[in-house]
Amino acid sequence: MNGTRNLTRRPRTSIAACALLLGVLVCVLPAAAAATKDRVQVGRPGQNATAAYPLGLYASVTLLPKYRALGRFDGESRNWAGPAYRASSGLGSESTLDWQVTFVRAGSAAAAARGALSQAWTVTERPQVRIPHRVGARVVGSIPAAALLTKAPGDNNAQYESVLAFPLCGGLYATAAFSLLSPGSDYASGPGDAFLVDGVPARQWNHDRALEALAQVALEGHLPLGRVTARAAGRAVTGMVRDCRGDAMAGIDVSLLSGRAIVARTKAAANGTFRLNAPRAGSYRVEVAQTVTGKGGSGTRRDGRAASVTVR
Repeated sequence: MNGTRNLTRRPRTSIAACALLLGVLVCVLPAAAAATKDRVQVGRPGQNATAAYPLGLYASVTLLPKYRALGRFDGESRNWAGPAYRASSGLGSESTLDWQVTFVRAGSAAAAARGALSQAWTVTERPQVRIPHRVGARVVGSIPAAALLTKAPGDNNAQYESVLAFPLCGGLYATAAFSLLSPGSDYASGPGDAFLVDGVPARQWNHDRALEALAQVALEGHLPLGRVTARAAGRAVTGMVRDCRGDAMAGIDVSLLSGRAIVARTKAAANGTFRLNAPRAGSYRVEVAQTVTGKGGSGTRRDGRAASVTVR
């Protein structure tokens, strides 16, 4: 079946409850699962494609309910083990989900998503997904993603793969791919010997988990700096700080400088606005800076933006 599926479908009792709030897909996870999250650093030293990205920016993937993480997180991928599956004949094993996050340059999110597929399987659905962008505990924006669901060929094949890709800035895209390869078939010896995972038919289990996994991805931290605006009203200097996508840079340090001397400091509010008080009339500069990786792992540097303002 080709078509579009919105991930705000009515949840099964065995999965997270999801709702679309202010354009962001929000899933309420059980407490134990919510605490298990892997964070893939975007601006890792030595990764040339993301060399201009802040060190504190991550694409995170939260563990699905009823799954457990296997082994050590390698920085960009992980294997999960889920409930056991069994047929009436007693045959079965453990359900699995493998995921990987990458960062690529592409002409569009759709092209990046297609490139993230590991198998040339038929696309069966194009889910509607938005990626929450969080800074600390705040959701400062949401990013539309291109997503695909594919199914392995064969009447007795239960395998699925889902992928998504969403834009960061400057032609860079984050991709996440989820492979559900076990259980690999609907039944063991025949249709009357169906595999069940937690009471759910194998194909339906893998299908639903492949879709649900897309809602586990988030962007955390500040993107590269975009624009800083400032104006004066009396001694008060107010303005706004936005990142390269236009989202608020909540909590980032903002400084007011006279020459090279810092005369006032504050942090941007949740909506990216700030207020500083100048000590006297004169010409000032509002400055924001953050640390980014050096190209090819050559160290770090500061990425700064500034705006001039005159206090009368």
